[in-house]
Amino acid sequence: MTHKTLFGRLTAQAFRRSLMVTLALVAVLNLLTACDNDDDDDDANELQNIVTIAQGNDSFDLLEEALLRFPDLVTTLSGTTEYTVFAPTDEAFQGLLTALGKENLSDLPDGVLRDVLEYHVVTGAVLSGQVQTGAIPTVGGENIDAVVNGSNIVLNGNTNVTTPFDVEASNGVIHSIDAVLIPPTIQPVVGTVVGVAFFNPDFTTLVAALQKANLVNTLLDNDPITVFAPTNQAFTDAGIDVDALSAEQLAPVLAYHVIGSGAVRAGNLSDNLAVEMFDENNTYIDLVGTSPFINGISITDTDIEGSNGVVHVISGVLTPPAGDIVATAQATANEFTLLEAAIVRASLVMTLQGPGPLTVFAPTDQAFIDAGFTEAVINETDPQALADILTYHVVEGRVLSPDVMAGNVPTVNTATFEVVINGSTITLVDNDANSPDATVVSTDIVTTNGVIHVIDKVILP
Repeated sequence: MTHKTLFGRLTAQAFRRSLMVTLALVAVLNLLTACDNDDDDDDANELQNIVTIAQGNDSFDLLEEALLRFPDLVTTLSGTTEYTVFAPTDEAFQGLLTALGKENLSDLPDGVLRDVLEYHVVTGAVLSGQVQTGAIPTVGGENIDAVVNGSNIVLNGNTNVTTPFDVEASNGVIHSIDAVLIPPTIQPVVGTVVGVAFFNPDFTTLVAALQKANLVNTLLDNDPITVFAPTNQAFTDAGIDVDALSAEQLAPVLAYHVIGSGAVRAGNLSDNLAVEMFDENNTYIDLVGTSPFINGISITDTDIEGSNGVVHVISGVLTPPAGDIVATAQATANEFTLLEAAIVRASLVMTLQGPGPLTVFAPTDQAFIDAGFTEAVINETDPQALADILTYHVVEGRVLSPDVMAGNVPTVNTATFEVVINGSTITLVDNDANSPDATVVSTDIVTTNGVIHVIDKVILP
């Protein structure tokens, strides 16, 4: 055997060994690759949950936006419990917004949007072939009315289940629909004067008050009407907590915001106009330039149309009159007990209960005390002298705050005091300097025969 032959044998053996190792490595690599491919196939076949599917579909961007307003709903629809979701497309949501006169979903109150979303969710996975004609209960507690005709499914008479339908999720199924479903309890207010407030986040307190006082149907049943709608901030500024009041307490206040005899638009609001409200008490319209006021409260937006009337937005809450000037003073006895005692002592009860109208600048109890008029002093003061003081606080006519003008004001006493206006501050200045200046601290307490403005000093003629 030659050296060259030996080298050739060694080389052939080494080659065979190398080939065997290479083939073994290839086999291992193929096995690993196959395992990886199996994993990929499993990932591809793994179903996503309802929320993830909605987030990954460009047709449901607005549905996703709506759901994200409520993290607990996202959690529920991402869990393991099975649900069926009738999913409105973006075009469906745009149609709803257009019908409501809104631009964005953020223009809808949370409570309303949540009720609408829950009305699209059914417990359990219901494929299209399993849907039957009849009522479908939703997690919101109200039923969807379904009509099945072959492969066509129509919900609530005008909403179609469209493709894609039967989109299976890990926790249920999704059906696409071409309109947003409105719960039966909400549907009647759409487009009405109630709907103007119902679908606006600025009026959630008013809506809660109407619902608590059971007045929603009353407003829907009357046509046409005019509603003066206080904003949420108006209720806050007035210190009114709807939760703390009963239906019986809320009803007369709310009725005092409604004209039941027709749709009174801004063009019909004239200066010094008395308007009878739903509770049969009057409110009073003033115009300052082109700016309208009702009972001294600014009307900030006008002529919002509803199918059964018109809505005007106001910056305060209207308080129905407690009675005449004397009855109103008695109804706020914690503030006007000494004024009431002085009126009785001065024999002015009949005058201030008369037809009027009169405007009273009413000193608080503290104002009387600061002036040295305790109840004992009042009862010892000559009635005529006391009458002279009180009538110096009374002006002929119903002068609401928008009509208060700077300058000398004649009183029932025949003497005059000067009104000084600095911004929103109204000050009464005694022309004879017999008393300190009085500041008006509260305005426009409307009575059946006039109006009361509260002042912090007694002015002396």
